[in-house]
Formats: sequence, C-alpha cells, structure tokens
Amino acid sequence: MGFRSLWEALKIDKVSDVRKNRAALLLLFFIAAALYISEPIQSPLLEFYRGLEGFLLNGQGFPVPSTAMMITLAKQLILQGIALYFILFSALNYLEYKPEPSEQANVGAGGVFVKIDLPEDLRSLSTARIALKYYPYFLLLGVALLSIQMISVFFLMIPFYVVATMLSMTLLEQIYEERNIFQGMEASAALTKGFKFYIFVQFFILSSILSITENLLLNAFASTMWAGSLIRAFLFAYLTFAIGRLAGIVYKTSRLLHLSLGALKIGRF
Repeated sequence: MGFRSLWEALKIDKVSDVRKNRAALLLLFFIAAALYISEPIQSPLLEFYRGLEGFLLNGQGFPVPSTAMMITLAKQLILQGIALYFILFSALNYLEYKPEPSEQANVGAGGVFVKIDLPEDLRSLSTARIALKYYPYFLLLGVALLSIQMISVFFLMIPFYVVATMLSMTLLEQIYEERNIFQGMEASAALTKGFKFYIFVQFFILSSILSITENLLLNAFASTMWAGSLIRAFLFAYLTFAIGRLAGIVYKTSRLLHLSLGALKIGRF
C-alpha cells in the first residue's frame, strides 16, 4: 500500500459496468445535493459551536440546540447512512473487476497466492444486490461506531480511529469468507493487526486530498449557495466511491501481506 493505492482509489470508473457505476454516483450526488441545498445559509451548527465557545471561554450560558440544528444533524446522519451502502457497493466493484489480476497474486518466488472469490450463492447476484443484502449489517456496525465516536470526542477521537480501522474489513470478511458479523469483526481485527496506523493514514490522506480540493473549488467557483452545494455534493459522492475502492484495495493487500508473512514464518522464502 502507498501512493499507488491512493491513485487507484481515485479511479472510481475502473469497474466492470461503468454505466451502472456512474448511475449510482449520480444518484448519490442528487441525494447529497438535495440535502445540502435545503440547508439554511447560516449553518446552525456553526452558531451552536460559537455559543459553546462562549460557554467554555467567557462563562456565557450553555447554548440550547435549536430545531434547525437538530434537523441539520438528522440530515447528516441520513446522508452518512446512505453513503455506507455506496461504500460497500464501490468496494465490491473493485474486488470483482475481472480485467485486473484480482483473483490471485504471486508473491516473489515463494509461491504464495491470495484468491478472493465470492461464495457460490452470491456469484449470480450483481454487486448492487450483494451490497443491498449486507447493507443492514454495515448500518448496524455504523451505529455502533457512532456511539464510540461520540465518546471519543473527549479523547481526541483516538479510540474511534483505532476501533474503526480495526473493524474496517468486517463486511468484506462476512461476504467473501461467509462469516457472521462477530466472526467478521474478529477476522478484521486479525487482518489489520500490525497495519492499523498505515491503514488509517491511507484513508486520512484520501479524505484530506478531497477536502483540500473542495475548499479550493468553493473559494474559486462557489459564488452562490447553489453552486457551493453542488460542488460539495459531487465531492461527497466522489469521496464515498473512492473510500469504497480504497477499502477493497486495503482488504486485498492485507490478505496478501498476511499470507506472505505466514509463508515467511514457515521458511518458504
């Protein structure tokens, strides 16, 4: 994994069915745009943060969350929940892209191979159907991580990043290894052992690249609220698909690294 992985993650159109992938990207873009455009010009979250700053620094009264703020938070949760489906959809599209050598990879002269195949009962389904089938598990995992995220606010978000990285391959282990969600979590923790920081850095850099791009585009072209909302919506959709591809890349690479280390331990290199 490295910058090559990040570059590969950005190639969101490198899939077997480009038309379906673009249609899915467009759908997520429209959903995000509808939610962003309906937001008030002055963000209620920004007003709340200013009130919280006054409470902490100047001894002012604790700010009461407004109805507009609660609606904004609800919209963001809905959007993030929807994005989970497209992340899984994009990860599957990467792993099932046949023109790439995705089914096996030779490691040096040790003869170590990694093979990632769908179980027999899933091979007749499209990636969209498979993602939909496993989406409830992803949503359940997302809710669990959200509770950890809320607690992690008091600890510089470190516990959330550690747990999220450790469980990042749970759903793919469920799908490709036919595990239940708890077995998937255990397998994901094992796969990420020793690689958590590096995996976190990969996702952090990818998010940072698109965040910087968003700020530059907003400063250059967002002369109206509509323009700013459309830019944010497109980059949100693009980032979602790129995160999915990177998850697939990380999963495949981690499986390969574990096989390589196993072969090294038994003296096959």
